[in-house]
Amino acid sequence: MRVLAFGLGMVAFAGGTAGANELGLRGPALPANADEAMLDDGAAKTRLEIFERMTDFQEYVQGKPLELLRARQAGALPNVGIKFGAGFTGTVVYERTNTDGKFPILSRLPGQHTGSSDTQWIVNDAAWGAAVSAGDWLTGYAQLEYIDTRYPGEEDIQLRKAFGVVGNLDRFPLYAYFGRNTIDFGDMSTYNPFTHNMNTHFFWALSKDPVLGVGAVYDGWHVVGTIIPEGRHQRTADTEGSDFFGNYALNATKAVDLGNGVRLKGGLGYLHRTIYNTVIPHHTSAMAAGQTRSDNAAVDANLTLGWGPFDVMAEYTTTLEDWPATGEKVEALTVQGRYKDSILSYPTEYSAVYSRGDFGPNGSEFEFMEQMALGLETHIDENFSIGLEYVRNHGFAPLVNIQVTSDQSVKTDTFIAGIHVYF
Repeated sequence: MRVLAFGLGMVAFAGGTAGANELGLRGPALPANADEAMLDDGAAKTRLEIFERMTDFQEYVQGKPLELLRARQAGALPNVGIKFGAGFTGTVVYERTNTDGKFPILSRLPGQHTGSSDTQWIVNDAAWGAAVSAGDWLTGYAQLEYIDTRYPGEEDIQLRKAFGVVGNLDRFPLYAYFGRNTIDFGDMSTYNPFTHNMNTHFFWALSKDPVLGVGAVYDGWHVVGTIIPEGRHQRTADTEGSDFFGNYALNATKAVDLGNGVRLKGGLGYLHRTIYNTVIPHHTSAMAAGQTRSDNAAVDANLTLGWGPFDVMAEYTTTLEDWPATGEKVEALTVQGRYKDSILSYPTEYSAVYSRGDFGPNGSEFEFMEQMALGLETHIDENFSIGLEYVRNHGFAPLVNIQVTSDQSVKTDTFIAGIHVYF
């Protein structure tokens, strides 16, 4: 392992409850003075809580079908009916670079910006969702999302999630879902208010075609197996061909309450075939056409520890084979933490996140990218929060033309202010 890192940090969220499998280690969790008696089932109990989790892209990255089933257990969804909701994240971003035109945060594509600094107003996320329940065992979800970076032929509003779930956790610990969804692989949570970490950047798996998932929930365990059709998906998963059974993922987490306010959660994940399989990096199946694609699986290990108002978390993800485009494995490590407090009685999160991605030979211009972020987010109301973030980046290595456009000497300072709103 070529990734070496150290991180220490703090983030907070007051109010809400802890999840049965997370014990307050995920998402809107516990108040700073929480004790073991406050660790209840953690399901979303209101319509706002449901859509805060379903439209979240920072911390509730995985486990969307399970969130719906827990919400049904808590009575937040009716036995028969439909609920609507939405989430919005907007930011203003100022980035300063030591190398003209190289902006790791602002640049979606190489050459997008010029000069040594730039400011941009960004719609990070805008999503509209509908949750449908039809009897004791059937639940469905659909989500439209605004996409700011599109490929030719794509619309700016896309149906990124649409799946149906068969399950009733009050009666049976297994569930199944079918449709378009985030693929359960790793944890991929980021404590930053707005910026994703390197694990999420390189390994967040999102399906394009419908996938089939089967999950089990029991005694703090959550185990999910996913069958992924062949082809290039929205993120990370990729296989040559058109067989429905061409790719798969396995993910397992276990949460334990150790007493005295100490909670522990660990997870392991496996994704059989990834995008890191060609000599020329590609974002779409059209860009990969004609290339020889080799199987390159990825594995993930993550561990989260909570103690009173503190949470710390580490995640390591790597491919098992070298990426043909760079001649090295793609690795990512994140170490992050948070502290739960308040400002003028408003629940507040203080965060520090260190992450690093390694994917090229030692001394190459695309050897690594490194990031350190400090954040603060204050929740003004149950559906509205404001946040500030400082991000220090080292290295510029965009996936597009990584061998040509990368520059290891790039260092940038980024300042971000933004809001999260849920309806």
